[in-house]
Amino acid sequence: MPATLNKQLLLFLLLINALFAAAFLAWQSYQEKEAVIQQMKLEARGIYHYVVLTRQLISKWEGVYIKHHGDFERKTPSGFTKALADLGKARKAPFSIKLAFAGNIDPDHAPDTFEQQVIAQMQKKKIREAWEVLDRGDHREFRYAGPLIFDADCTSCHAGSTKNGVIGCITVSLHDADQFFATLSRKNMYTAIYLAGTFGVIMLLLWALLNRFVLAPLKRLDEAARHVEQGDLDVEVNLSGSREWQSVGRNFNSMVNALARQQAVLKQEVKKAVSGMQAAYDELKRMEQYKADFFTNITHDLKTPITAMKGALTLLDRKYGHEDSPYLDILQRNCSKLASMVQDILDCARLESGSMELDMQPADMAELIEDAILMAMPLAWDREIEIRYQVPDFRCMAMIDSTRMEQVMANLLSNAIKFSPEGSTVEVGIDFAGHQIKNGSEKEIHGSFYMISVSDTGQGLSEESMKMVFNKFYQCSPKGDPDGLGLGLSIVKGIVEMHGGQAGVRTRDEGGTCFWFTVPVLKQEG
Repeated sequence: MPATLNKQLLLFLLLINALFAAAFLAWQSYQEKEAVIQQMKLEARGIYHYVVLTRQLISKWEGVYIKHHGDFERKTPSGFTKALADLGKARKAPFSIKLAFAGNIDPDHAPDTFEQQVIAQMQKKKIREAWEVLDRGDHREFRYAGPLIFDADCTSCHAGSTKNGVIGCITVSLHDADQFFATLSRKNMYTAIYLAGTFGVIMLLLWALLNRFVLAPLKRLDEAARHVEQGDLDVEVNLSGSREWQSVGRNFNSMVNALARQQAVLKQEVKKAVSGMQAAYDELKRMEQYKADFFTNITHDLKTPITAMKGALTLLDRKYGHEDSPYLDILQRNCSKLASMVQDILDCARLESGSMELDMQPADMAELIEDAILMAMPLAWDREIEIRYQVPDFRCMAMIDSTRMEQVMANLLSNAIKFSPEGSTVEVGIDFAGHQIKNGSEKEIHGSFYMISVSDTGQGLSEESMKMVFNKFYQCSPKGDPDGLGLGLSIVKGIVEMHGGQAGVRTRDEGGTCFWFTVPVLKQEG
């Protein structure tokens, strides 16, 4: 779930301030560090020039004489520098001085790695000075190196020397560099505190401004939009923070008013449409009821004369049957066909109107299928068709109307026999839509439905026919079925669904069509 706008703005301001403060502190720390190094460099440079000027003065005087134990001893610039360095070391001065000569084997004047690099760079005239901050473990030390130049003034003490230019360096070491860095740390800490306070005040001011001029109007606009979402179109928002917000508020109110007007118009249109649909629905119900009543009445009215015709034909057959009249057989067959059609129309009308009643009783589906096959055998013998049925080794008890379920099986078997080529096979099967657990010598049944299938070896059905085969009055053959009206499968589907099952059709891989339906398993008590 995304965060609210005020949280996002707060996080954004915190991030911006943190980034800016971090960048400023980094830049400030760098500048302060450079300033500290510059300060130490200036101090060390001053000591270096003091030593150089002193050496030059002594060289100009061709040495100085000092009284030592009653005698006068001559001191050269090198001696003076060494004495000064020894005195500073003895008194633990805050700085020390060292003369380092290139290639010198005297341990007191031997250059270390830093001094060797500096002397080499100075002799190449690439640098005039150098410095470094050295970490001694317990403290830090700043070292400054300036050139030691042999010139004309040096010949007063070193007569006959062929040296010229940079011959070494004078290194000034400041031992108390930590105090400079401590001062830098305090400055950085004070700067961070100042920045934190300043940025905190700035962020609070920005937050107050954003809340006053952005978040508060947005909150009022959001509340108004929620009212509109809940269907309250009488809401009105007042945004007075700025001209822009006032314009947004006016546009929002205009939009809500337009929605309210449109909703009123739509309500009227919907009311009219609903009224028209209700009238059309009432008319449709009336027509459906009229149609159902018509089919029911006409089939009832037709059954009476058909029954009388069948009785009369039976008497004629008894009286004149010995004359073997073909016309009498034609009348009997067509009378039976007409009675079957009328019965199908009556069943279809009852299914549509919901007036068909079922006499539900426990029955064994396997035995019912076997009885239906026996009744269909004469039709199969006429076409030399074999009906294969494997009786299951367990009882298939279901709560059914046996008469209606036999009608379902009769329709499916007659269709399968009718559309199979002569000399072929019709397969009937019943399977349990679940699994079996073997318990000793018996099998315990678990599941919800039995699936009964009737498969033929005919030409099969197209995709379009498979979608419409259960529709009323639909016949797969373009010429139609002279023996029916296309109501048989529709009645099958209706009866099966009244039993709580389903009916369907599929194409067999080996050719032909398989019609199937399901029947709920009778749950045994106890």
